[in-house]
Amino acid sequence: MAREKEELKPLMEHKPPKLMLEDRFVKYNLLYEFADACAHKAVATVLAIFFLEGLLFSENASAQLVHLFIYCSYGSGITGSLVSHGFLGVYLSTFLFASMQIGGYLLLVLTALPQFSAFSFLLFAGLLLASVGFGANKTCFVTYGCQQVKESVERRRRGRRELEYGGWSGDKELDLTSSSEERIASQRYLTTIMMGSQAGYIFSTFFTPIIRVKGAGSYFYVFLLPLVSKTVGTLAFWLGRDDVDSEGSSSIKQGDKSCQESVGEHTKLIDGGLAKAEDCPTRTWDEYKALLSALIVLLPLIVYAALAAQGGSTWVFQARRMNGQLPWLGDWTIPPDQMPVIGQVLTILFMPLFEMVVYPFCDKYIVNLTSLRKLVLALLTISTAFTVSGILEMVIDSDLRKNGAEQADISIFWQVPPFALMAASDTLFLVSIAHFTYHEAPDSMKSAVSGVMHTIIAFGNLITISVIGALGQDAPKFEECFVFAAIGFVAALILAGLGYCYVPRLTRESRKQNLYDKL
Repeated sequence: MAREKEELKPLMEHKPPKLMLEDRFVKYNLLYEFADACAHKAVATVLAIFFLEGLLFSENASAQLVHLFIYCSYGSGITGSLVSHGFLGVYLSTFLFASMQIGGYLLLVLTALPQFSAFSFLLFAGLLLASVGFGANKTCFVTYGCQQVKESVERRRRGRRELEYGGWSGDKELDLTSSSEERIASQRYLTTIMMGSQAGYIFSTFFTPIIRVKGAGSYFYVFLLPLVSKTVGTLAFWLGRDDVDSEGSSSIKQGDKSCQESVGEHTKLIDGGLAKAEDCPTRTWDEYKALLSALIVLLPLIVYAALAAQGGSTWVFQARRMNGQLPWLGDWTIPPDQMPVIGQVLTILFMPLFEMVVYPFCDKYIVNLTSLRKLVLALLTISTAFTVSGILEMVIDSDLRKNGAEQADISIFWQVPPFALMAASDTLFLVSIAHFTYHEAPDSMKSAVSGVMHTIIAFGNLITISVIGALGQDAPKFEECFVFAAIGFVAALILAGLGYCYVPRLTRESRKQNLYDKL
């Protein structure tokens, strides 16, 4: 068989086409991701100021409530995995949780009306539905998109193989799955989707504070924005239904089918040496081991979530104590909750820059930047951002004590350096974590590992709540920044050690396949 493969020559020699991701489903998914990010960020952007000025909570209580909302947004990811795995599949699950989000935003709009303002339980019920729906929907949607990319690549390679070899389909080694071509395509797809997400974040972070200020205390139009956005995005996702290549009933059933195919393959390789009934449990155990090893490596990223989410909470409160007036722009005052838009703009600019310049340069001249190495760099970068923010907080406190005013005479634009560092860390983190969790997860557990990863991120917000509560209301804010920075640097060292010992899934599977071949 090996000799036949050596003698095999294609009928037509040509270079494989570049993957441009021109499939229609990418356009629908991109619009859906933009609308989803726009809706969620619209609520998250104003939430800190809403709790502080609208509901009159303290800064610490407002920050803790914001991080509780973020915790629910990511902690519910495992719910989406369970539903898509065992019941509906990723496509229908996306619709289910999108509808839950729309219901939550509708409740928020109702509570902004004067006749419903007394029903505070509706407000928190709306926030709960919106956050749980967002997190559960996220895990389903990422897995759905990567599945579509994989099948698109397989379809093209199948056509190219038939063209080159005159319709001969080849054996398993020349088959169409788990190739470097698929990994490149999924990387580009995830980068495209993340850029759409960042564009939605920019839109909401820029316009929502303006709507809040113009509303003069009313949040009706603020909450109407996410309702309209999410409804339009869900409609776009529905319009792309004809481009769904494989719905599948659920990932569990797909995994069972994959297990059966694997059993048949191994039985052939060992000439009947393995019984079908014995091999399926072995494969299942291997999948659980792969899942566990990936999740252990990613545990330090709990700390990353604890730091990254503060751009919309504690850093907003820092901006409230700074001078946001722009004399050269007609005395326009920048709302404090609008400052995170700088980080979002830089992130969307950094993504193609890193993808096309920084990563290739490092891979060629410095070191190959694997997903885990990028995640270590992300932790180091965001910890540095908090160090800079802590220094800025010391300057603000000194100015407040000197002038005895409630607002320091320090330009709000001094927040640009820490936001730029946070944008760089987000660029390193966002695509890398999605790429790592999808490709390191077993085929039958891709939604599961994504859901568990979102749960891990959610626990990072519990760390934020705990640290803020432990330091107390009277603790200096610069001390809080330095504490978080120190925690981040320690987590980066731990992740670097775990990553050094980690063996990628494809390497483990290759070693196992070589063992079967020897038998």
